[in-house]
Amino acid sequence: MGKFVAIGNIAKDENDEFCGPAFFSAVTAKKMMHWDSTIISKGMNLDKIAEELRKFGVNFIGSRAWCDCKISGERIISHPGKILEVPSMKADVFHIAPLINEIDPKIMKKLERDEETLISLDAEGFTKTNVDGVIKRVPWLEKEEFLQYVDILKLDSTDLYYLTGKATINSAMNLLKMGPKVVILTMGEKGGYVFYGNMKYMKIPIYETTVKSTLAVGDVFATAFVTRYWETKDLQGATYFASAAASLLIEKGGVKGIQDKEKVKKRYRTLREIFLGI
Repeated sequence: MGKFVAIGNIAKDENDEFCGPAFFSAVTAKKMMHWDSTIISKGMNLDKIAEELRKFGVNFIGSRAWCDCKISGERIISHPGKILEVPSMKADVFHIAPLINEIDPKIMKKLERDEETLISLDAEGFTKTNVDGVIKRVPWLEKEEFLQYVDILKLDSTDLYYLTGKATINSAMNLLKMGPKVVILTMGEKGGYVFYGNMKYMKIPIYETTVKSTLAVGDVFATAFVTRYWETKDLQGATYFASAAASLLIEKGGVKGIQDKEKVKKRYRTLREIFLGI
């Protein structure tokens, strides 16, 4: 069992349910992969947050803020501000997953890592900002300060545009030059690409199924990929495993769509049979 740490503010939605990339990623690491899973976040009612997260099997390390984070659709009701510090701790995977660009780049230098540690980053939250209580997309101007420390970068076509000014295969591939060893470009029902090495790439396979909800699908894909890759060091296997996990997620959506590792493996084997004939 590995140790997974998600960094990013978690929020409550209009139904008083947890949401946000750090939350869904941490729950995936615990529920699907059976890893020890922790969230580093800010908030006001830290004891209450920790107690509620324990129901999901997730640990919580919080720093005190003047409010908890609350959102409603694309509106920010309250936000606790920037994450400026992280505690001294080791992890097998650090997953950087902000809600609305609240992570200070200085923390990247403070993450304790060894030769086995992976740092993954989901770009979506870095391309968002709070404008008078409304979430808006903006260019990510600090990307160089983060990406030099990142092993695995995950983004979709919209994120790619706000990182590079373009949404092309070449612009995604060129992000490898900024530090990441692997760049994952997801493209919804079109699948996507995994770029690696000296401008190499592979396509992400798609398992066709009924889509009920895409809530948390990107978070599940990213977490399934990085944890599986850490376990196996198999890039193609991690890609197929993450696609299988994502396909199961969209049949239900949200936390209830996050399936156990053994169920994901079954669909993973089906994907390999379909696309690889093995």
